Amino acid sequence: MAAYAKDAEARGLKAIIAFLHRDRGDFVDNPYASSGKDPAALHSNAVWAKVEGNSDLLKVDYSFEWDHIDSQNEGYTLAAMTPLNQAYFSQSPQNGGDPLVLSGYRRDPLPLYRPSFLADTQRDFILAHTLTAEYDLNDNVTLKSITGYRHWFASTPTLYGPHLRGPVIDPNPLFNPTTVGGVTVEDTPVFEAPQDTGQYQWSQELQVVGTADRFKYVAGLFYFYEHVHEDNPNEFTIVLAPNLATVFTPELKYQENSSSYAAYGQTSYTPPILDDKLELTGGIRYTIDHRSIDVFYNQGSPFLAPSDEIQNRTGLHDFYNFNYLGEAAYKFTGDLMGYIRFSSGYRAG
Repeated sequence: MAAYAKDAEARGLKAIIAFLHRDRGDFVDNPYASSGKDPAALHSNAVWAKVEGNSDLLKVDYSFEWDHIDSQNEGYTLAAMTPLNQAYFSQSPQNGGDPLVLSGYRRDPLPLYRPSFLADTQRDFILAHTLTAEYDLNDNVTLKSITGYRHWFASTPTLYGPHLRGPVIDPNPLFNPTTVGGVTVEDTPVFEAPQDTGQYQWSQELQVVGTADRFKYVAGLFYFYEHVHEDNPNEFTIVLAPNLATVFTPELKYQENSSSYAAYGQTSYTPPILDDKLELTGGIRYTIDHRSIDVFYNQGSPFLAPSDEIQNRTGLHDFYNFNYLGEAAYKFTGDLMGYIRFSSGYRAG
């Protein structure tokens, strides 16, 4: 379903807005999920809007975007295992869990167990703002501002198997340990990945654009900042013997920050020769970039001491660069132009 409101003009204003709603049903039934949260179900809402304003000297253009998606991962089916894993997981029913079923075909119902510490849905969120403003100081000089903000977040807990349980050597409270026949058993996931990722950016650019006699020029300042983070814990079972296993819980977590500063200028000159068909252009840019990253990694192994499990790393680096450009362009006709250009390039990191 979509709704639009177009071209609402009044006193130099023009606006457009759009709304989108989308629903997708499930592919198969998951006995562990409530209605609307079976594999591949999706519920989405989005809003997009744009407003333009004009006066004699000022022009403003603003746009907005918002998206929110709730969904479920696809219905993964266990198709094959090693004989050792089959021997271990086949004992799940006698330990209070689901039976092991290996099949390369579509199953419906399809049990996909979600432990209590996992979110009940996958979520994606996007928010964006863009604002451009131009102001004419006079007939020859214009000031311009370009502002942008972007934010994205995703939480994607993913389920890969039924509720399997078995005997373990190192019970973990997360996995509901109990005693069956004098043996400690707990939930033994084949694999779980409750991943969270996010990013936001902010940028600002200021320009002076103008002409003066036979010159055209632009000069500006630029700033950019970005933050990225991810938390990616995993849970999976390592089978040691037909009646013994352990659950590994490694976790990778990091955050990264980037900032960039730049100043630039470019000018073009049309000399009073060759019927004004020749144009000479030169430009320079100076950039400063900062990069940093912090990484946390927990190997989640029951066989390692806590001091050996955790690894932390930090990185920091700065980059400085000077770029230049030179060009000579000649208009042979109104439809044909040739040019010679030399320039330098730069990529931070």
